[in-house]
Amino acid sequence: MKSKFKVSFLVFLIVILGCFTSVFADTINDGAVSGTTNISANVQNNQIDNSDKAVLIITKTNGQVKQYNVTMNIVNNFISWYKLRSAGKGNQFYKFDVVESSNPNIVKPDYVFFDEISSFEVDDYTE
Repeated sequence: MKSKFKVSFLVFLIVILGCFTSVFADTINDGAVSGTTNISANVQNNQIDNSDKAVLIITKTNGQVKQYNVTMNIVNNFISWYKLRSAGKGNQFYKFDVVESSNPNIVKPDYVFFDEISSFEVDDYTE
C-alpha cells in the first residue's frame, strides 16, 4: 500500500552573505513538488549591495547602547519621529521590529522611549 502524504512548507529565509532570500514551496504530494520558488539576491562580483542599509546606534541615558541594522527608510523615519518628538509632538516611543537571528519567523517589537535617548548616530555600510 502506497502511503500518500502531503507536506506544506510556509516560508524559509536563507541568509546568503548577509542577504536575506525568501524561498516559497507550496506542496509536496506523492513525491512531486508543485509550487513556485522565488529567490532574489543583490550579489555582484562577490559584493552585496548595502547602499540602502545602515547601522543606527542609540545611546540611552542609563549608558545602554542599542544597535539596529536597518534600511535607510527606517533611519529616515526614526529621525523624522525624533524631530517631531523634540518639538513636543508625536509618540513618546519609537518601535523597532527586531528579527530573531536564531528564528527568522519571530519578530519582537523593541520600544525606544524619547526621554531615554541620550544620543544617536548613523553609520553607513561601506561598499
